[in-house]
Amino acid sequence: MLRSVIKKISLVFVLLLFVSLLDARPDKRSSNDQSLLRPGQINHVIWVWFENREATQITAQTAPFFTSFAAANANLTNYFGITHPSQPNYVDAFSGADQGIVTDGHTSLPATVDNIAKQLTAAGKSWRVFAQDYPGNCFDMDSSIGGVDGPGVAGEYVRKHNPAMSFQSITGSPTECAKVLPLSSFDPMVNFSLVIPNQTNDMHDGTTAQGDAFLQAFVPLVTGSPDFAHTLLIVTFDEGTTNTNGGGHIYTAAAAPWLAGKTVAATYNHFSLLRTTEDIFGLPHLGGAATASTISELFPPVPGPVDFDGDGKTDISIFRPSVGEWWYSGSSDGQVRAAQFGAVRIFLCPEILPATARRILLFGGRRQDSGSFCEARMEAFSRSRSEQMETYRCRPILTVMERPTPRSFVRPRAIGTFLNPQEPAL
Repeated sequence: MLRSVIKKISLVFVLLLFVSLLDARPDKRSSNDQSLLRPGQINHVIWVWFENREATQITAQTAPFFTSFAAANANLTNYFGITHPSQPNYVDAFSGADQGIVTDGHTSLPATVDNIAKQLTAAGKSWRVFAQDYPGNCFDMDSSIGGVDGPGVAGEYVRKHNPAMSFQSITGSPTECAKVLPLSSFDPMVNFSLVIPNQTNDMHDGTTAQGDAFLQAFVPLVTGSPDFAHTLLIVTFDEGTTNTNGGGHIYTAAAAPWLAGKTVAATYNHFSLLRTTEDIFGLPHLGGAATASTISELFPPVPGPVDFDGDGKTDISIFRPSVGEWWYSGSSDGQVRAAQFGAVRIFLCPEILPATARRILLFGGRRQDSGSFCEARMEAFSRSRSEQMETYRCRPILTVMERPTPRSFVRPRAIGTFLNPQEPAL
């Protein structure tokens, strides 16, 4: 009895929706819309590290690009270095501990010591260190004077700012050591990158203005990436000039397509940076990252079930197979819009369907285990093909039949729930 009542209510609801959509002229949503991204869809994380400035030294007067970059994207106003001097901070962020390193001297840690590069390789993810004016060929000396190498001016490469060279798991493997490259080889499509400017451009020996000019020239190399839609860029310093919280209060900001004008006031440090990166790639937490806080404010928004506008509330939506569009009424403003199939970040979630079904539109749902958004769009699946789809699962969804004629809906013929017990990873 209750089920019958629910079905009748659902039918009325769907029909009212159809009427409202037919009366509305939807606005096209941009193909760059990111409101349906989720943390697991960050494919590229890029760290850029500068040197020896307290946050109060980075101002609109001394570093106008740094300042505008933070204001336009995400400004982490309570971020701190771990310690002094430089090298322990780099090793902390790279491995979750200083590994007993308390100076800037030449250090070589056993191959058994874990680090994020080792984790990424084991997980089948790519990583690179792009060190400006690094000579290449697994160069293991303490410093080298180079020429112009990417953005900024020529300067000196120093090993103490390149944490990868402190780990024998990298220096003892030609394959791994080949992943440490000069900055001119920068590739934004790598899963994880650490970018280390030379001693002039990182402000260690150079001026704040020189560092500002470097960042201004470097950022377009990231934002111009063909997959910037899934990229998180984080700019920070190794340490400040005070002992506040260990290593000083330092400027840190992040950029991504889903970050705009955001202020992050929570307290974080380099262990938080490591933990956040590990979370993105599904890696275990190393050392201090295990007790640090994830910088979750940098993650893309996670939509609720059928949430197109990213406000965490369910949006009324239908799919129009005839034109290949989702039509939805945004809960944030009540406006009806259209989004081209494939232009918004939603996942294909096949369901078991009758062999006779030719045109199916489904109300979307969110996967119960991973929180990912599910969508089904199918045409003329055979019985055998449907049976092959039985390993997928969605939260309960409604199905509605539609004639393949533009802008014309017919009376809904079926409403049902499909829920299968097995589900592979997407």
